[in-house]
Amino acid sequence: MNHDELQKQYALDAILHPKGKPWEYWQMNIAKPIKDGWVNIFEVDTPILWDGKIEYRRKSTAPNWDEELSPKEVAECNEFPEGYYFDGGCIRFKDNYSNDWYVLERGRFNEDTDKGIDEIKGTKQTLLNHFKKRREAALAAPTKLADCDPKPNVMSVSKVFPEDDAERAKYPIGTFITEYFPNALAALAKHSWESNEKHNPGEPVHWAKDKSIGNIDRVFRHLIDNEKVHAAWRLLELIEREITKQ
Repeated sequence: MNHDELQKQYALDAILHPKGKPWEYWQMNIAKPIKDGWVNIFEVDTPILWDGKIEYRRKSTAPNWDEELSPKEVAECNEFPEGYYFDGGCIRFKDNYSNDWYVLERGRFNEDTDKGIDEIKGTKQTLLNHFKKRREAALAAPTKLADCDPKPNVMSVSKVFPEDDAERAKYPIGTFITEYFPNALAALAKHSWESNEKHNPGEPVHWAKDKSIGNIDRVFRHLIDNEKVHAAWRLLELIEREITKQ
């Protein structure tokens, strides 16, 4: 399977993973062609760049979205097919043949029912088809492609620098980091780690963009409180959001 097809699978995982961590379903072989060189993505401090020299694969234990629903997509759904409704963290639906009510919980059909799964297969397929259409619409949205990175909200596929060599030379990023403000940038990096430990304990260091949303008032409040590193971080956030239009 080529990288384009793998990226499509990863994009769907990015939409459906209950905690927004699709990389947990994936592995990479950084020691190709060694057969036992596969490691879990979250154990490697490298984003998915879909490098042609690296092999990627989806874990065999990952959910089969053709047969399962994600609790995330169920919770976010505001419209269900006729005869279905969301209640108390699960979907309830009525079997058209027996008029018995069944429960879909945590993305899987509850087998603790009077009738077997095969007897309600048609009802199950109706629900699956409904959500497959919603998934296709979500995948068609251009913003979803930005989620295809094992470090949340970090775009590894987009180009940061221009293609033209002369223009690229105008971005001396290494020199900037090492020659201009190395101590200040180190302080910002440490602040990022500390904030991640506070707000996302146990997770890899990342910018949780849906949680951390600043504005110019927050910048000035930090300045007034003499929290210059905090203010600098917030100002960089505003610049990044303005450049990427997020």
